[in-house]
Formats: sequence, structure tokens, C-alpha cells
Amino acid sequence: MKEDRNDFPPMKGSCYQDSCFIVAPDGEILRGRAGRLKANWYINKGCGIQVKENPFTVRLVPPLKGDWNNSSSEKHPSNLTCYLVAPDGEILRTLGRKNADWYLSRDLAKQVKEDPFTIQLKSEPKWRPVGVCDKYYQTPKIIRCVVCGQTESCVRKNVVPKEYRKHLPNILKSHQSHDVLWLCVTCHKISNNCDQALRKRLAEECRAPTGAIDKVKATKDPLLKKVVSAARTIKSAKDRIPFDRLAELEAIITEYYNVSLLTSEVLEEALKIGTQSLNKEPHGRKVVSCYVQKPEGLLSLEILWRKHFIDSMKPEFLPPYWSLDHNKERLDNRMAQNRVDREDYVKAVGRGEAV
Repeated sequence: MKEDRNDFPPMKGSCYQDSCFIVAPDGEILRGRAGRLKANWYINKGCGIQVKENPFTVRLVPPLKGDWNNSSSEKHPSNLTCYLVAPDGEILRTLGRKNADWYLSRDLAKQVKEDPFTIQLKSEPKWRPVGVCDKYYQTPKIIRCVVCGQTESCVRKNVVPKEYRKHLPNILKSHQSHDVLWLCVTCHKISNNCDQALRKRLAEECRAPTGAIDKVKATKDPLLKKVVSAARTIKSAKDRIPFDRLAELEAIITEYYNVSLLTSEVLEEALKIGTQSLNKEPHGRKVVSCYVQKPEGLLSLEILWRKHFIDSMKPEFLPPYWSLDHNKERLDNRMAQNRVDREDYVKAVGRGEAV
């Protein structure tokens, strides 16, 4: 960002005395008349950083899912990686400090080392790492863009988008982070744009138009109703809404879509919720239903998205043991140990591959 830029518009008159600038991560001016109270709100929530005193300027930092107080990779240094070990000392997996504290607070583990922070289970675990797939979870991850290697202002990228993943059986999404990678803001935007091509292809292949909303969700979900209402209000009366109220409405939409800024594209997406034909099955659910019927099962959908990410972004800094067919070995191991439901296993690997 150009922190010393001198192209800010002049602020004259009493109505501008408390005006502050809100700028994007790349320095683009987003708001030139934000009040000091609003500017401080961004800073206090951890989603903005003061970069200039006169005029008072705040640079936004892209948020991570569900945690405004930890909105940037600068607050997630790699030395916060913790280890979970078995009673005999074998490393079971790496985990974040928040998860480590969860084990400690329930007296399920004890701290045995400070650096790196390591906790040891007090009883024998129900599982042990097996094969290459589990090595991925035993290896610490460096917070840097897997495409270009940048280490600042990285955000999480869901290689398999949430609109598909949320419809997968639990055995493909519970306690898994393989398909959540770090990208810088620029690469994240490029990747999301590239994803549209595959979404369109899946829409044609599975006859699943994009944008369809579940009728029950659209009519009964209170949060979704608030999002639609906020979007319609902003669209119809943005220039007449008091700034504080406008900020509240924008926050409803940005928090729902997990973005830091309310762009015109995000606003239009929110407006579509209220105008779609509500008797259509959601795109993501219909695609998942289509791939359940394929001989290769749902794993083929995961592999399709991973391959798309590799081909479109050509990442050079993928974590060790990250692979296209990550889940197959893991599921086979769990099935052999009777730790997964047979029906869900068949959905995942396909009837032709089921052991």
C-alpha cells in the first residue's frame, strides 16, 4: 500500500473536521468521509490498521472466518502452531492454540512443552496416524501464500468451495483442513474469479443452475432475511441512510459473506436471494447429489476442484503431503478400523472403489 500517498482529496469546512479515510489493502480510497468513531471501530475490531495521522487513515485487513480479532496473518505467526501428542509421545497432529486450550480446559490433556507449545493426551487416543495422508496433519504449516509465497495479509482459501462442501457427508469434512490453504489478497481474488469457470461447467454437467436458493432457508432463516432486507435497503436508499445505520446494514451483509468490503458484486449477490425462484434446489446440493451417483463417488468432486486449483493458480508453495487424492487412503484406513459409516463411505469413494 502507498502509505505516503498525497493524493487525498482536500477536506475543507466544518463538516469535514472529523473526517477520516478508509482505504483498501492496496491503498484504494473506499471512504473519504468516515467519522473517527467508525475508523476506530475498524481498528478496535482488528480489521483495520492506522497508517497515517493526517489525514487519519485506516487500511482494511481482510478478515478470517468468524474471527474479527484475528483478521490478518500478521496475528497468526507460524510459531503459534501447537502439537497434540499421545501418552507415549507420538505426534498425532498439529493444531491451533485455541484448540489446544480446549483440550486443556476439559482436562483431557496436559502441557508438556512451551516452545513449541505441546500438549499430551491423558488417555490413549481412539486413533493413531496411519499413512502419508495423516502426515499432512502432523506437519506444521507456514502461513504464506501457496501461490506467490507472500507472508503478509494472507487469507484462507477453500479449494473445495463451501457451497459444495457443506453438502458432503461428515466423513469428508469433519476435522479436516487439507483443502483450506493460505493465499494473499491478490491471489485469492484471482482464484475466486477462476472458480467461476468450473462452477459454470458443473452447472451444465449436473443441470444445476447457479444462484438457486433453498425455499426453506430463504423463507425461515432469520439471518438470511436480515441479509436480504439490508441489501434492498442499501440498494434503494443508500444516499438517504445515516452513516451509522448504513455501516450496520453493510456489516450484516459483509459478515454473512465473510468479506471485509461490500462491493457491488456482493450486494448484487445478496439481492439475488430475494429474487430467485425459490422452488429450485441449490446449485451446490444438486452438484453433490449428481456426483454421489457417479462410479467414482464424491472424492472425484474433491479431486476435480483440487486439480482446477493446481491448473489455474500453479501454486509453488503447497504444504508438504498436500495431494490431489488425499482422502482415499484415509477413508480406507478408517473403514478397516470400523470408524466410518458404510453408507457414507460408499458415497465418498463410489461403489466401484468401495472395499
